[in-house]
Amino acid sequence: IRIHTDALKDRYPAFGDYVAKYADPAHYRFSLTDKSGAIWFDLRGADRQFDVHYRAAQGRLVPLYGPPRTRPDTLELHVDFTTKLKLFTVGVRNLVADFIITATPHERAWTMIARREPEWSLPFITERFLRSPLRRPFTGTGVIFHLGIRDSAEAQTLLERRSHAEVQESAILRFLNSLGSGAMSDLSDRTEREEEQFLREVFLALQADARALAPSLGAGSPVAPETEKANAADP
Repeated sequence: IRIHTDALKDRYPAFGDYVAKYADPAHYRFSLTDKSGAIWFDLRGADRQFDVHYRAAQGRLVPLYGPPRTRPDTLELHVDFTTKLKLFTVGVRNLVADFIITATPHERAWTMIARREPEWSLPFITERFLRSPLRRPFTGTGVIFHLGIRDSAEAQTLLERRSHAEVQESAILRFLNSLGSGAMSDLSDRTEREEEQFLREVFLALQADARALAPSLGAGSPVAPETEKANAADP
């Protein structure tokens, strides 16, 4: 799948500029594995395109290889990610986190917990800084990020997001914060509004595609008995 930021700018100029600035130079890989090492999901991207690999059977995610089996509630998330912030290329390699999936009648959520320090990709000017403060967030309870949707009887459906990390004040963290604050300040009200409009169009298009495919998939099942997708083509 290619990312066409030039076309995006035509309709959403502020959001298109933001994506071009931070997503175009990014290199990344996100994969989900179980304790045996079997891969359940893999996404990798660079040079303004990304590939997604997954397999489904009876409407449920199954390992990419081997016979289908039930997905465990906890998987392992592996992350490699670098991008350009200001003049510097920064990121992480071999970030490993528990990926806990909650699926109840009234809640769907993902919780990621990282307790192992990754390898850092940092500018050479940080070599004189002490690196021990970078290990602090991964001690104790670790770095936690939670994203979910929940509802209850006669109440609104809530989208919730929580994060937790313990940090130690230091020169290297102040430097990284100065880089990250630039990306946050670029996320203006107009950029966020355009992002929401773009995502709305994406989900409406996915909904329309699902409805169009439903008749060909049979009335008894919303998906084919087994499908496999490795999407690396230009739309």
